[in-house]
Amino acid sequence: MEKTIMNRGLVETEINDAWTLLKRLGLGKDREYHPGTPSNPAALFRRLTYQDYWSTSFNEHYYNFLLFDNSIIDFRFNSFRPLNFTYSYIECPYIFVTFFDYVKNLDIEIDSQDYQELEWDLKKAYDMEGQDQELKLTVTPIRYDFAPEIYTLDVHPASHFHLGFKNEIRIGTKRILHPLSFILFVLRHCYPNKWIEFISIDQYIKFLPLIRDSLDEIDASIFFNEKEMILE
Repeated sequence: MEKTIMNRGLVETEINDAWTLLKRLGLGKDREYHPGTPSNPAALFRRLTYQDYWSTSFNEHYYNFLLFDNSIIDFRFNSFRPLNFTYSYIECPYIFVTFFDYVKNLDIEIDSQDYQELEWDLKKAYDMEGQDQELKLTVTPIRYDFAPEIYTLDVHPASHFHLGFKNEIRIGTKRILHPLSFILFVLRHCYPNKWIEFISIDQYIKFLPLIRDSLDEIDASIFFNEKEMILE
C-alpha cells in the first residue's frame, strides 16, 4: 500500500471504513455524522473528573463513534494545512451491562408482549440509567495528538500518544497515524478478542499496513533526538 498524504477526503473515507469495521465486529453502537464541538475543549475538560469528562462527551455527543460498551471514539481535526489533529478513545468508566441483561433484571422476557409494547421506553431508560452503574476500578483512555507547532525537543513530541488521564505521559511516534490506524490500535489493545476476529476476515487484510508500513514519517525538522525513546 502506497503512503498517502492526510487530507479531508482521505479522513472521511477512513472514518467511513472504520465505522463499517466496528459494525461488522459488533462494536459500533451509534455514529454522529456531525459531532458536537466544545468552544474550548482544553479549558472545559481540564477541570473535570474523568467520570465528568466521559459523561459530558457522551451527553453532548462530542464523538464520532459510540461503542457497544458506551466508550467513545472522537476524531477532531483542527486544521489540514498545517496538519493538526487529535484522536481520542474515552473508555466508559462504568461496568457495562448489556441491554438484554438490563431487561432481564427487570423480569421482562425479550419475547413477551410486555417487551414489544415497552421496547422504546426500555431502551431510553437503559441509556439514561447506564450512568448510574458501578464504576470500574481502572480505566485507560487513549489520545493521539499531532501538533507540530508545539513541538519541543526532548520534551513535547510533535506526534505522540497519551495513555491515562491528567498525567505527563507522552509517548512519541515516528509516524503519523490515520483514523483507521488509531482504530486498529484501540482494537488491538482494548478489545483483543475482537482483534482476533478482525485479523481472520480476509477483506480487512488490506488495512494491516495502516498499523505502520503505509504511514508517513514526520518531518525531520520536528523529529526527536535520536537517543530519545520513541515508537518507530
